[in-house]
Amino acid sequence: MRSNLLSLSVLLSLCFAGISFELEGQEIFDPTPYLSVEDLPDDFCEECQLEDFEDAQIDDFLSFDCGEILLPNIEDPRIPGVQITDSVDGDDGEIDGSGNGGHSYFCVDPSTSVRVNFANPVAAAGAVWTDGDRGVAIQIEAFDIDGNLLAASEPVAVADTSFFGETEEDRFLGIQSELGISAIQISTIGQGAGIEIDHVTWDSRELADIPDPIAPTIDQICSAAAVSSDDLSFDIDGDGQVTQADIVFALEELGTRPGDLDLDGSVVFADFLAISQAFGSTTSNYTDGDIDCNGEVAFADFLVLSQNFGFVADGGGELATVPEPSSELLFSILLLLTCQLGRTRRTTT
Repeated sequence: MRSNLLSLSVLLSLCFAGISFELEGQEIFDPTPYLSVEDLPDDFCEECQLEDFEDAQIDDFLSFDCGEILLPNIEDPRIPGVQITDSVDGDDGEIDGSGNGGHSYFCVDPSTSVRVNFANPVAAAGAVWTDGDRGVAIQIEAFDIDGNLLAASEPVAVADTSFFGETEEDRFLGIQSELGISAIQISTIGQGAGIEIDHVTWDSRELADIPDPIAPTIDQICSAAAVSSDDLSFDIDGDGQVTQADIVFALEELGTRPGDLDLDGSVVFADFLAISQAFGSTTSNYTDGDIDCNGEVAFADFLVLSQNFGFVADGGGELATVPEPSSELLFSILLLLTCQLGRTRRTTT
């Protein structure tokens, strides 16, 4: 139940090294006792969202790499009459040292970790570890949209020797990140006998500076359009096909126009120089001058550039007031371009 309450590759196995790790702009919340939502650290999130599983459903914003919701009062099949559900203590309406009466999330033995994925990057994420193998240490890790490690807490030994829903050992672990958290992983360091968590919490406030989960680069889209790729991950405008229109759409999203080869928000002489150097070549890179994405830099690409020549975005993707290119300038550009083509042909013959 939901209620309102840059890239770095990992080079070390931090779990087994027994150390913490965090990039600049992250904060780790080490394990703290947690018996109810009132125990959430005050400064953990601004727009807190909570999944406590008490409606026996999972919020659509979340997905897990293993496990299932554990219902209240589940009995241990090995010991009749003994219950093993270990929810957050207060979820059944009273704090009495037992988590049997609530819901939790459980990944069965031999799992020693559970990964929680978020539909979009969040500013903070955490969960309550409620049970695992005897005597294990627990740890939280956070990952960015590309799966790179943002931060990892130092493993801390908190587990007792019981599996019967006692709550004294329950701990909240969390991480904040200005880069945006796309997944967290709660792990037990030690033997595997399953892992149980509850109260997945995240900060839903908008993040300004996080990687765009969108998709490929301009050159990748152009290369796909050049061969009429059927890979719809390059279908940026959503029309069911990969064409040069996807480049136009992507450029509009960036606030610029076709011909802006260096993607600086303007179509100016620097872009002409770039296209003139590649004129006559076979390439499917937009940034090299294949503006129409047909696999070559030709006169048609120059025409597109000339139509937008002089465009300068004013910060909102609009054309700022700049002098229009004169017919003499366009003629000069065409002449230079033709000369460049002639030099290219003589070089190749």
